[in-house]
Amino acid sequence: MSQAIEAFGGSGDGPTLYGHLYGKSDLDPTESALAVIEGDRRRIVGRLQAVLFAALATESYANEFLAAHLGRKDFEVVDRMSPVNKLVVGTGFGSEKAIFQRGRAPIPKLERLFKLRDRLVHPKPGFGPDAIGEPLEEFKAHFAAQDIADFLVSAAAAGYVLLKRAYGPDHLDIWTDLLWFSKETIFEFAAEAESLPPVDSKPPPTLLARLIEDRSKPVEA
Repeated sequence: MSQAIEAFGGSGDGPTLYGHLYGKSDLDPTESALAVIEGDRRRIVGRLQAVLFAALATESYANEFLAAHLGRKDFEVVDRMSPVNKLVVGTGFGSEKAIFQRGRAPIPKLERLFKLRDRLVHPKPGFGPDAIGEPLEEFKAHFAAQDIADFLVSAAAAGYVLLKRAYGPDHLDIWTDLLWFSKETIFEFAAEAESLPPVDSKPPPTLLARLIEDRSKPVEA
């Protein structure tokens, strides 16, 4: 999950997006155009990576729970399930009642996450960026910042519950904790990241730094 946070954070970070062109205020028209093209490309790549890492983390949370509650043979059977079925059906085998239900948060958003993950790792004709030039608008629409934020927060919600049930209520996983309890911060970041930052803007705090700062605030009584 840390890599998902880093990848998504980079999709709104000027130095990451523009590379050696970042911070320059005297770009000629060609350099300015190249900066926008490269920034847009890196933004989509960062969000694509966030999708893949969030999906990987979510399935690993399910697997950790299942490994803690099931014997080897039962685990091998459940391990053949899809990631969403592991969450909805599989976790019910290791608990008195089902932990997650279809149609109830966070499952619907995780279903979308894994559907997009599957389209990326098992591509069908017509899905993907153009080989030349900037990514296709239809392809880019799958990676809206607010959707990526939803995916990360939903993955964190599932992980927060499953890891505590796997290892005990006192178990702390820093990444699921950060995302879940500072979810408003990641949604604020997503709103800002919908537009490319100016090439010559001052570097803002990273997403991770913002999450840590928010989580460090005293809890109001």
